[in-house]
Amino acid sequence: MAYAYLVQSTQQTGDILLLTLVPKSRHKQLVFTAGQYAAISFLRGGRPTPMRCFSITSSPSSGVLQFGMRVKGGFTQAAAGLAPGDAVQVQGPFGEFTIDPEYDRKVVMLAGGIGITPFVSILRDATERELAIPMTLLFANRSAANIPFQAELRELQRRNPNLLVRFYCADATPGDTGMVWGNITDEEVRQLVRGEHVGSTYFVCGPKGFSDGMRAALRAGWVHESRIISETFTQAGSLGLGSGFSVQSLTYGLAAVALVVMIGLVATLDLSRTVPKLASAQAAAQPSTSVTQSTSNDDSNGSASSAAPTPTPPSQSQQPAYNSYQPPMSSVS
Repeated sequence: MAYAYLVQSTQQTGDILLLTLVPKSRHKQLVFTAGQYAAISFLRGGRPTPMRCFSITSSPSSGVLQFGMRVKGGFTQAAAGLAPGDAVQVQGPFGEFTIDPEYDRKVVMLAGGIGITPFVSILRDATERELAIPMTLLFANRSAANIPFQAELRELQRRNPNLLVRFYCADATPGDTGMVWGNITDEEVRQLVRGEHVGSTYFVCGPKGFSDGMRAALRAGWVHESRIISETFTQAGSLGLGSGFSVQSLTYGLAAVALVVMIGLVATLDLSRTVPKLASAQAAAQPSTSVTQSTSNDDSNGSASSAAPTPTPPSQSQQPAYNSYQPPMSSVS
């Protein structure tokens, strides 16, 4: 289902764009769970763009729909050029990258780069609702100077007594609170799963290489697969709901199914009209001394038509011996 939204604001810091939308009608807006994503499209050069999927960074109770994206390709560059009041179509929500408070009693979040976006929504929501769930966020970046949402994550940690945030950067400054030099290593992951985080649910989101490495380290630490929730982030692309799935592929698939169904219905309708005509013609071809009248309700307009009386077969003088019968004229249309 598509929802009509309007641009409220665009805010770009470095190469990170925050696109904030408001519903065109408050009676028709996207309802989502923190951690899910949606597909968006807008006009570019007077033509609608393809749908592209992005994680939602706003909390479900905020009243707005906000997306965080790294400005890199043509789509995100066009999104950065949107102005307040511009129309945006939204489809969704999608994904199961969400916390279940009844099952996820302790949570460890492993984020890489712009893969932090679904965690921002989750942490905003958890802080607003004061969820009593211990949460640890390990956030890996290439540079300490370009960490998305760094100031807000520090503020959320200050407000939420159940949240611990650690930033990992190759150029981290020694002594910077919460900043760790280097990357998240397999050894650190093993320490996590053996220590106080035993029994935690592990959420992993980031580029494919990062996500694959974190999942492998968790499995090597004997974390059960049901406790590893992962979502691979693809810049300006479609986040899959299973292998090979995307919003575009679903749309094309449904269109193909609809076309096949329509062709089948047309063929069935034609057949239902043709069979009675053939049967009527075959019956008329049989010699008969009586005159019959029939009605048909097969016409699409629901009207009835009367068949013409069967004419008397022609005499020998009228018709050669090799073809002693002339087909009757029929009023069936």
